[in-house]
Amino acid sequence: MKTFLTFIKVLRHPGWTTDRWEVWNDEEFRLGYIEWLSGWRQYVYYQFPNMIMSTGCLQEIVDFIKSRMLDRKVAQSQKERVAE
Repeated sequence: MKTFLTFIKVLRHPGWTTDRWEVWNDEEFRLGYIEWLSGWRQYVYYQFPNMIMSTGCLQEIVDFIKSRMLDRKVAQSQKERVAE
């Protein structure tokens, strides 16, 4: 499957405890960003105004977030094992 989006990890600022990614299309326009929303306990996508996306692009974002959530779950599980 051809991908149309690029996810670029942003350097963490002091005080950030989770990662953040910018979302760019293949024409080098920044579309939005993905970051942790603590109240929802998950990564979410913040889209910039007036962005139009196909279902393929939306699915890429969903797949990326699901992958990051799985990474987070695995890391948390490893931390718990070390603490035992």
